[in-house]
Amino acid sequence: MTKEHVREWMRIGYEIEFESDGKKYSLCPFLAKDGKIWFSFCEFHKDTLDVPDIDTLWASTYHGMKVSDIFEPVPEDQVDGL
Repeated sequence: MTKEHVREWMRIGYEIEFESDGKKYSLCPFLAKDGKIWFSFCEFHKDTLDVPDIDTLWASTYHGMKVSDIFEPVPEDQVDGL
């Protein structure tokens, strides 16, 4: 899936789940204390990575992996929640 796909899905307000390299992940928007929409990314049952925008998410590292490398191999039709 591309960053543009993810950006559009989060703009709509979807909560998505997908599998990448044998691990299950989720991404969802949430209302932060500052009143702005942030995004929470995590491997199921692991710590979360909360970011203010999709560009920051894409450039981030999660458990030693670039987040973009987690998302990009996943075909759009294998994303749950759309």
